[in-house]
Order: sequence, then C-alpha cells, then structure tokens
Amino acid sequence: MLIAGEPGIGKTRLAAEIAQAAQERGAIVLFGRCDEDLGVPYQPFAEALAHFVMHLPRASGALLGTLPGELVHLMPQLGQHVAGLPQPFSADAETERQRLFDAVTSWLSVVAEGAPVVLVLDDLHWATKATLLLLRHVLRATPGVALYVVGTYRDTELGRTHPLADALADLRRDGNVERVGLQGLDTEGATSFVEAAAQRPLAPAERQLAEAMRVETNGNPFFMGEVMRHLVDTGAVVRADGRWELTVYAVEDAGLPEGVREVISRRVSRLSDAANRALSVAAVVGPTFDRQLLEQIPDACADPDALLDALDEAVRAGILIESGRGYSFAHALIRQTLYNELTSARRTRLHRRVAESIEALPDAGARIEALAHHFSEAALDGQEAKAVDYCQARW
Repeated sequence: MLIAGEPGIGKTRLAAEIAQAAQERGAIVLFGRCDEDLGVPYQPFAEALAHFVMHLPRASGALLGTLPGELVHLMPQLGQHVAGLPQPFSADAETERQRLFDAVTSWLSVVAEGAPVVLVLDDLHWATKATLLLLRHVLRATPGVALYVVGTYRDTELGRTHPLADALADLRRDGNVERVGLQGLDTEGATSFVEAAAQRPLAPAERQLAEAMRVETNGNPFFMGEVMRHLVDTGAVVRADGRWELTVYAVEDAGLPEGVREVISRRVSRLSDAANRALSVAAVVGPTFDRQLLEQIPDACADPDALLDALDEAVRAGILIESGRGYSFAHALIRQTLYNELTSARRTRLHRRVAESIEALPDAGARIEALAHHFSEAALDGQEAKAVDYCQARW
C-alpha cells in the first residue's frame, strides 16, 4: 500500500496505525524512512535492518536469510552484532547490487516464515533511485510471502522526472500495489477532530469554529492542530462557561501559527524563482485569480509563456488549483503565508499595480469591489483619491 498526500495530511499517522494494529495481531513491524538532505542509498531498508538486528538474539543469525554477508552493504557494523558473518561476495558493481537485493529479499522472507512482516517505508518522495529499485525488487520477488509493505509519499513533490514517478508507473503495471490518496477532513471529520481535542461534544458555536478552521486549512489535520493551539495561545479563543469563544472577527484574523508558516514556506521554496514570483503577486490579487490579469502585471512575469509554465508548476505541486480559466490557492493559509512574507512597502506597491491592471481590463466596471480593495490597500502609494472614488462607487 502506498499512501499519498500533502504534508500534514496524516500519511505517517495512518501508516503507524496500520503497523500498530498489525503488531497487536502478532506481526513483526519494521520501519525505515528517507531523509531529504541525506540521499543515502537504501536508507529505509538499512534502518529497518538495524532495528531488527538490535532486537535479534546473538545466536539467531539464521534469521538474516541465505546471504547474510551481503547485508553488510546495508549495515557495515552488522558483524558486531552477528557472530560468524561471512564476507560479502566481491564482484562487479552490478553483480554486487543484485546479490544485495537478493539478500534483502531472503532476509524478509525468512523472517516472515515465523510471523507476518509489516515493513513501513516513510517519505519515499525523498528516496534515492537505488532505494526505489530495491523496493521494486522486493515486491516482485516475494509472491506468497507474508510481507506487507506500507509506503508513504508526498504527491505534491512529484514531477514528471522524479524517480518515484517512474517507480509508481512500474508498480501500477505489476498490479500488486494499492494506492491511497488522503484528502483533508470534511465537516464531520473536522468536528470530530476538535471534539477529540476538547474531549466532549461541541456546542453549536464551537461547531462553527471547527468549520471555520476546516475552511481555513482545507481540512489538513496538522494545520488544524497548529491553528487550534495558535488560537488558544494568542487569546483569539477563550473559554467562557466551559465553551470556546472566538474573540477575533474571523479565524484568519488571528495570524499564522509558526509551524504552519514553516511548513508552507519550505514547500513553496522548492518551486522555481519564476513560480515564487508569480505566486507572490497572485497572493496580493486574492484567493482566486485569472492568468490574464497576472499577465498585465510585470512583477508576476514579463513573458506570458513563462508565466503559464510557472502556474503549471504550482498546480503540479498542489499549491494552486486550476478551474476553467482561473486559479485558486489550495489553502487560504498558503496565500496568507505568501502575503505575509512580503514587506509592507512591497505589498502596497503590488496592490497599486494590481488595481491599475484591473482598471485596464475590458470588464473593469464589473470589478468595482476589487478596485476599491486594491486602491485602498495602495492608498499610502499615492492612491487615496482613487481609493475614495471606488469605495463610494462600491457602496
């Protein structure tokens, strides 16, 4: 099973729940993860082997399969924990790799003879190509073995050239892999989430608060948890007669939790400079926008084709959602993060350029509300008169 979704959606938690349920039923659970900055070949398999060996009686080296010496390539210190370990076979690189793959398959198969094995491989979007080749070999070489592999990955990280994209295509052809895509919590799920935190049923006003948090976070459980803590820590939510009450006009008025800001900033920073530039301008335009408007704003991109490429990149990364001729941010929190990263002077100048670009559109007369908003935000950039005019026209 491969569990996909954006950061914070609950992939690792779901894998952990599966592993715990399997362990309670007598399965052996092995765990390994991939790290973004290490790029170590076979890292999750090496971690799983190390965990297994640390809990292995010294006299039970037979549980390492028929090629235990080859596992030294995964865990160089293996000989310190297993006595009488044979030397690994020395040959050309391709042969040594094949023997290592067979050794891993043999090890897992032998362990599974005593009890079912659940192998959890976390964050596969950071896996090296060598790791993914080993994963594919293990899945193809263990038919009939009581082995259940659970992998997690961020589908927002996958481009056409990503190694995992090729691996997923191969695994789909094999037909023995189930893919599960996690989405944000719905209204009922968000209510249950907040009720679990409150440890009691919610009053009607608190249900409205839970729904406001769901809308703001698009139901992302991590973001919802961070927003809840932030609301309490900042005093935006207080207890009155045992109930939670919002002291600000809306959830977004409470500002961004630091944890959410860090996750989103890190996610957006992986995009190209062109995409970041376009997204910063789009954040000023509003929650929804059309490409034709961005094309009129030099700060977004000077070349329409390059702008389209930048927007496509943001769509593939799950930052934007495309609908018809327009776009919207996948989360209100993403837009809020991008907007807050701009300096006050930059925001003011961009609001002016957005307003002037809207004025030049053929349908400007139908966008009075947007014009009033942007010229008002640009008032300190010499736009006081237009701000007053459009506000009066709006009302």
